[in-house]
Parts: sequence; structure tokens; C-alpha cells
Amino acid sequence: MHSPSPADPAGAKHPLREAIRRQRGQVPAAQRLAAQRHLDTLLTQFIAALRPACVFCYLATDSEAGTRSLIDELISAGTTVLVPRLIDRTTMIATAFPGWSALRSGALGILSPPSTVAHEGPIDAVVVPGLAFSARGARLGYGAGYYDRWLAGHPAAVRLGLCFDYQVLQDLPTAAHDEPLDYLVTDRRLYVCTSGRT
Repeated sequence: MHSPSPADPAGAKHPLREAIRRQRGQVPAAQRLAAQRHLDTLLTQFIAALRPACVFCYLATDSEAGTRSLIDELISAGTTVLVPRLIDRTTMIATAFPGWSALRSGALGILSPPSTVAHEGPIDAVVVPGLAFSARGARLGYGAGYYDRWLAGHPAAVRLGLCFDYQVLQDLPTAAHDEPLDYLVTDRRLYVCTSGRT
């Protein structure tokens, strides 16, 4: 699948988002489950090699590449796990993961922790969601800009995108404020991105 030309990022992103949403919603449950198992294996291997002490990880919706297995693995290994909390229309913080039973449906229908206290220590890695990615490290988010703003303020964290391989496109429309990633893990492979950060 090829994306529109990046010459008009704002105009190109919306139809691409809609196309990926439709494609993601049409994947059969059995195929998604099998892909998730492969993704979990590659992701666990990569994180084990990275050996982070603190990881900020998104809480996946039903249609996204899942993160529950990763979070459980990190906790079992003694890693500090942080998850996102939306504070207002422009601000997202990384706050301590409180356990699955403490999460509630929050803004945008995404599971959310109750705490509004941001983690103040170093964060070694961040696992970022997206609708589509390129092998070079470009990312198409959902349009609100939460992760781009957070990444811009935390340049030291290793940036890891997570998706199914059909979400990896040859090119993506990008703008100056779009933050690139360092790695991308799919159900088929690990991409070492060439965005200039690695």
C-alpha cells in the first residue's frame, strides 16, 4: 500500500487515516490473534535486549497492536511501567501503571489510570501507537498530537513504534512537528529506522 504524496501533509493525512482505520477493522479475529502472538514474541526479544529500567507504554484499544503482554512481561521483570494520562486537550503525561483493575475508560475511550502525577525520573523507552508507520521511522498518529508533543519534550527516550506489518507504508505525509521513531516492531520483523535519530 502506498501513501499520498507528502507535499500536502494536512490534506493527505485525513484520507489515509480513514483508509487505515477501515483496513484495520476488516482484519479477521483469528488472523489478528496470530499476528499478535508473533508480534509479542519479537517485541519481548527486543525489549529484553534493550534492558530498560523504565518504559512508557500506550494502553492499546481493541483494534491496535496489543500491549498487555508486554506490560505484564515488563512488570514481571521488575521494570517500572508508565502509561499515558490525558490531562487536557493538549497535554499527556506518563504516570505509574496502577494495575489492570484500576484502569477506567477515559478520554477518547482509551483506558486511563486515575493518577494525574507525572513521572519525574528518567524514561529509557517509549512504546508509541499509530495508524501507520514507514520503515524510516515516520509515524501517522490519530491527529491530536499528544505523542508528538510528548516526544519533543523527552528526546532521550528510545522511541519504539508498534503495529502490524500491513500498517507499514512506503512513504507517509509528514510535517515539521512530526516526531520520528528509532525502531518499529511488527508481527514480521524489527525495523531499525533511518530517521536520523539512530
